[in-house]
Amino acid sequence: MSKPRTQKQIIDAISKDFRLPIRKGRAIYARLIEEFTLELIHSNRIEMAGLGVFAVDVRPEHTTVHPTTGLPVTVPTRKAVRYRSARPLRRRLNPESPEK
Repeated sequence: MSKPRTQKQIIDAISKDFRLPIRKGRAIYARLIEEFTLELIHSNRIEMAGLGVFAVDVRPEHTTVHPTTGLPVTVPTRKAVRYRSARPLRRRLNPESPEK
């Protein structure tokens, strides 16, 4: 299993593929991340064909037990990003074995 690609490696690949200076590749990457973030903040959902759906999920307030003290602790309502992969991506990740 290979190591995950770093942000720098992704920027280098974008720059190389489109024959751009590293500075422009970095700007494209930063702009893409900013657009995704703003879209999630404003519309709570992004659909990326072939990749999947990113959606904001509201996790309600709940009470749990502090692991050290054993006292009850209230965890406030929070928002988190939920991801569901697209079918083409799932098929590429889990190819069906050929018939024997």
